Amino acid sequence: MAAPSELLVARRARSVSPWDAMSCHQGHASTVPPRQSSAGSHGDLTAARRLGSMRMDEARAAIGTAIAATIARDFVRAHREQQRIGYVPGPPTIRAGNHTAGHDASRVPTVPPAQLRIDRDSDSPGAIFTWKVESGEPPHAILRVPHHWLRDVVRPGHAVLDGHPVVQILDRDPDGRPAQILAVVVGGGFDPQIHGWRAHGDAVPRSVTWAPDGTPHVGS
Repeated sequence: MAAPSELLVARRARSVSPWDAMSCHQGHASTVPPRQSSAGSHGDLTAARRLGSMRMDEARAAIGTAIAATIARDFVRAHREQQRIGYVPGPPTIRAGNHTAGHDASRVPTVPPAQLRIDRDSDSPGAIFTWKVESGEPPHAILRVPHHWLRDVVRPGHAVLDGHPVVQILDRDPDGRPAQILAVVVGGGFDPQIHGWRAHGDAVPRSVTWAPDGTPHVGS
């Protein structure tokens, strides 16, 4: 029987300054059936030792911070593009919230760490995420994770790879490391038509390659 949903808040993570985020790595849920791995337990242990064991509270904080950092980075990029072309839009035509920072395109708002609700033992792993700064609330993401998420993703230290929160490991390389993942991919910017500063995300399959020093790189 599936465990109840949990409201998991990354309390220990700090708010992400938009400018700090530039130095950080980076809807409806998508579902992809995992491929059976040919790697044995030795490869899994090798990856776990390389990245180190991770606790659940550390995973929550890492995911919340990673989502916030990606949003802030995209906000900065959007703001710089406005400056480059010499056009800063006014407040959005349609506004649903009263937090004025969400409507001011001339300034990049600070992005708090994302709050998480994790639905455990899901038969359809994925993610749902949308956020409007005008709400005055921190970002809130819903992750639907499979029953083995704690064992396969959190404990070996794979909760965030190359700035991408990991919902599920779909395939592994010969060394037992993630080779394909279902990752939370987030984007954001300023919408002059509706809501202003806003962000959204989805769970998307992504490939993972590993550098000789053990650093993961998630493909686009």
